[in-house]
Amino acid sequence: MLDITYELEENGIKIMCFSPSGIIKIPLFLNSKEKLKDLSTRDFEKLNLLDSFWQKSLVAEGKDNDCCFMFYDSLYEIPEMDRKILGLPIERDITAKVRSKGILYRSNFNVTAQLYLNHEPLGKLFRRHKNIVYFGKEYILLPKEIYDLLSEIEKYSTTDNPVEQAKFVAKIKYKAKLAGAELDKILQAEEVYFPDKLDVEIKKHSDEHLELFPKLGEEIDEIIKDVQRPLASYNTLRGEGINRRRIFLEDNVKQSYNKIIEKKDIKGADVPKFLTNPYSVLPEEIDISKFGQRVKELGLRVYRANPYVSVTPDKNSSGWFDFDSGGIVEPIMYGNDFDKDEQEVEKAADVKKINLEELKMLAEKAKEQGEDHIYYDGQWINIDVDKTENFIATWERELGAKKKIYLSKLPYVLKIFENIDSLEYNETAFKIKNQLTRRFDVSDFEAPANLANCNLFKHQKEGYLWMRNLRQNLLGGLLADDMGLGKTLQVIAFMCFLKDNDALSPSLVIAPSTLLDVWEREIGNFSKITSVYQHRGLNRYKNIEMIKNYDVVLTTYETLVKDQLILGQIDWQVVACDEAQKIKNSTTLSTIAVKALKAKTKLAVTGTPVENNLGELWCIVDFVQPGLLNSYNEFRNRFQKPIENNIEKGDRSRQARDELLNTIKPVYIRREKEDILDLPKKHEHSLAVDLSSVQEKIYSCLIQEYKAGRKEQKGMALAVIQKLIQVCAHPRLVSGNELVSTKQLIDESGKLKLTLNILDEIQQRGEKAVIFTHYKKMQAILKKVLLDKYGINCSVINGDVKQNRIQIIDHFQNTPGFSVIILSTRAAGLGITITEANNVIHYTRSWNPAVENQATDRVYRIGQKRDVNIYYPISVSSRGSTVDERLDEILQQKRILARDIVIPSKYIKVGKQDIEYLLQDAYSFEK
Repeated sequence: MLDITYELEENGIKIMCFSPSGIIKIPLFLNSKEKLKDLSTRDFEKLNLLDSFWQKSLVAEGKDNDCCFMFYDSLYEIPEMDRKILGLPIERDITAKVRSKGILYRSNFNVTAQLYLNHEPLGKLFRRHKNIVYFGKEYILLPKEIYDLLSEIEKYSTTDNPVEQAKFVAKIKYKAKLAGAELDKILQAEEVYFPDKLDVEIKKHSDEHLELFPKLGEEIDEIIKDVQRPLASYNTLRGEGINRRRIFLEDNVKQSYNKIIEKKDIKGADVPKFLTNPYSVLPEEIDISKFGQRVKELGLRVYRANPYVSVTPDKNSSGWFDFDSGGIVEPIMYGNDFDKDEQEVEKAADVKKINLEELKMLAEKAKEQGEDHIYYDGQWINIDVDKTENFIATWERELGAKKKIYLSKLPYVLKIFENIDSLEYNETAFKIKNQLTRRFDVSDFEAPANLANCNLFKHQKEGYLWMRNLRQNLLGGLLADDMGLGKTLQVIAFMCFLKDNDALSPSLVIAPSTLLDVWEREIGNFSKITSVYQHRGLNRYKNIEMIKNYDVVLTTYETLVKDQLILGQIDWQVVACDEAQKIKNSTTLSTIAVKALKAKTKLAVTGTPVENNLGELWCIVDFVQPGLLNSYNEFRNRFQKPIENNIEKGDRSRQARDELLNTIKPVYIRREKEDILDLPKKHEHSLAVDLSSVQEKIYSCLIQEYKAGRKEQKGMALAVIQKLIQVCAHPRLVSGNELVSTKQLIDESGKLKLTLNILDEIQQRGEKAVIFTHYKKMQAILKKVLLDKYGINCSVINGDVKQNRIQIIDHFQNTPGFSVIILSTRAAGLGITITEANNVIHYTRSWNPAVENQATDRVYRIGQKRDVNIYYPISVSSRGSTVDERLDEILQQKRILARDIVIPSKYIKVGKQDIEYLLQDAYSFEK
């Protein structure tokens, strides 16, 4: 039996775990099997929880791992149910009353707080340590807001300084309000205020005049509504009669408030600049997560005008082409999402073409006003004057009044115009240009001198040569390889080529925050490039010249939004967007900032360019090669609707998909492991096993309950499906009471018994296995059964955070012989490679076959040297098809679609549309 003890110490809650065989260490993989024997599945559930907290860095190992420490603040990050399972303190109905002592503004002034439990005062018998109260033999977790209030009171040092006392009272009143605490009359009467955060509202006077209003909270905003001057750290205002109202501000809040006051009126060309780059005006401390919605409410859009080249074959004369140019005016801030109402999107995606004279007029108007944004025809339009004038001058110098061009001159003409950054090409012009592009072959590969410590696979060499080819022809590209094929390494190899030719500095990589360290480490491991700088954090450089000195600059999408005025001025050699699905939506500030960057080569890197809808693919391609897929409106009508509306009809959807992929082929590359790698074979086994009598009985009871209550409760079908799936896994997931023997656990579940048979064969072969299930109770049952049957201490990974898990994986990989690791399907996302295992058991299934495939790919990937067996144990019954069976059928059908890169995930995963089919045989199980 497991015994967990807790001690409240200064640096955290000391947790010690004891089994009959001694102290159990956290992380769990450090324990021998003897330490874990004779534990129940309930015990293993507790240990797995502690282990997952260690993975998430919510607990830290103690000295010699004989204990672990949970940080007090971590308690607020742990769900109440998990705290109950572990016996950790949970919140109760605790309130507080705050009372003053002594005379205000004299040295004897202080404040105390009385705590109440269920409206009854906690007397002198209670004890408190940090955020935990001990009362009546019970440990209680204080609500976070009350803990913050008590901490503020305890920080106060008595003083007779009236300003410091007033500031203290202001803080107490603010935090008491958040905590719902009651104040005495003296504290209530003091009109002192201490806001610790700032927001901003936007008012539209006209398309050419916006006004910003800093907001400190309704109460304070009302008090200072007539104050026009900047605020100080300490502000005194007249109240009613002789009363004073005093407002105290932290330095950062004060500075941000005054910056907004200083720039509160945004007029003229500053309006579109603010809309597309709010941080040009707003301080970094302001949360702009809802900025897009606020802009949408203003009814303002910003457009851009780009030069445009149109080429069409002359129908009457072979070898001649009609050649025309002008501009495309399109919105760069829609104020709508792609997946919102269709009519709104189409209205928002208002794109029009203008002729060369109109484009010339816009450039002249912008030059005359000295701005890159002009207000014309009821719209704010962004135009790059230098680029546009260069384009017009080149057109007039090289072509003049010519309307037709012979094929021999066409390459020369296109070469001239493609040097203009972000030039829009129509599809015909692009196809002709692509026909002139030199093809490449892997035999052309010669490793860059700056590449180190690696030998590229054939597909990686092809990717490297493809990027070189893009560079040579001044094109951008979308690298959409399947996960695990080394997309990062291919980009690094390309950067090494540029370094060899003194053409790398400066280059920019934009990635999610968690991947910046990975990029820096990979560049260090596989290249001789040493000039790398991570541009993020409060101390990042704001000097352009300093940033330009580096070969490679790494930054996040969020930092780019804040610093686009700085980074947008740099002429980058390469801009590479990793996890490019981050720029899948044209409405986001990240996408706008990325598309505004200047670069000779633009690369988008993602294994999932389509997640929710095809508009995301259009948005990413519009970054790497503007104009190739025309406007979003045209793309929607030509590709998105025919594909998404006809997925299940087949031919029409397939034809549109093929046409789309052919259109983007020159700037798009995707390879899948099965098609390009000489991986070992993959064998899939769907194995049926009968429900046990216990499972049949509970299954039937659940059907009876569903039939009786479905009319009264909406959503009951989905709930009963989840329970039926749990019963198919193991009846104890529904019935509870896990304190039973291993033999009984095995006898009660046909699926568990079948899984053990599979593992027997794997053990005989001396191989390793990975078992996937997201149910924590099932993970605990498996851990207990596998320990008792095979004597192995299985590690479990079920958290969503990636810290520390590499140690668990390394231990599993390096353990010789037969072993098993248990993973949550979702937890097996990025950052896990388990190629020492060559057997995968999907004990319970993900409802998204793409996610399930990604889980399998933790094993089936580069580095796998043996054939891989994938097992799907399925619970069946002679009485009719079980939910387990029908779910397997649906996933089998959808798995084919999951490999199609242009099919959005909402058409792949099991959803509400499948519920009726899942329950089709339900009534066969009635008693």
